[in-house]
Amino acid sequence: AARLRSGPLPERDAALILRDVARAIQYAHEQGVVHRDLKPANVLLDRDGTPWVADFGLAKSIADDEGLTISGDMLGTPSYMSPEQAIGNVGSIGPAADVWGLGAMLYALLCGQPPFVGSSILDTVRQLLDRDPPPLRVIAPGVSRNLELIVSKCLQKPVDLRYSSAGALAVDLDAFLEGRSISASSAHVSDLVARWLGNTPQSYVLDFWGPLWLAQGLVLFLMMLIAQVLLWAEVASRTPYVFALVLSFIAWSPIFINLARPIHDLVSAERGLATNLGVTRCRRPSGRLRLVP
Repeated sequence: AARLRSGPLPERDAALILRDVARAIQYAHEQGVVHRDLKPANVLLDRDGTPWVADFGLAKSIADDEGLTISGDMLGTPSYMSPEQAIGNVGSIGPAADVWGLGAMLYALLCGQPPFVGSSILDTVRQLLDRDPPPLRVIAPGVSRNLELIVSKCLQKPVDLRYSSAGALAVDLDAFLEGRSISASSAHVSDLVARWLGNTPQSYVLDFWGPLWLAQGLVLFLMMLIAQVLLWAEVASRTPYVFALVLSFIAWSPIFINLARPIHDLVSAERGLATNLGVTRCRRPSGRLRLVP
């Protein structure tokens, strides 16, 4: 663990370690267990350099239905936890959260710092929910493009844009190490739309376009109606037509503003954090409590 925390590793070493860790996590998932707290401190290297995943204290059985509606418990380490963990909905945390953790760990191994580092735990959570991590190759210019793509795919906020499993991540890392093409690629237009809408209350429009088309049709109908009235009135000036066009765009603006509004409930995250700190203090009535974002 000391080597993993000491700073950036050569990209091949980092990829080798994460490939083996991803394989181990895939095995855990196949046994029905989600780790939920993957970070460099929880990976131990033996004398041969083989990584061992430790500290399953926050692990959860995938098949365990208890607590599926529980919210407000923030489980994990803020700098490495997934957005769904930060929100505190325990029931929504599955294998994809570990895929995020693997990506965050690989990010840290390559550039010497986790994807999100705030001035406090709450600031770290705010960054996690509201921002994308700094581009890896901006912080570590020597990292190859393919490895950056692999990390980026792990750290997608919409769960369905991440690797489908830890095993799929291990396969891509194998391909990278062997100089073969990887499955991760630059974002397509559909992925960019999904990323924009994926964390919003209206993300269902990606699957159900009906209401959106109805709204568009209504705006177009009103535009045509206004234009026809202007023609009937034999208005020669172009100003009313331009004005009608501007009004149509204004009518659309609330739709896009609402679509882009984040769904993440930061208040819930704050309450979950306060609850966790309170529980920790109750369990440790004396001594110092050190919290590292």
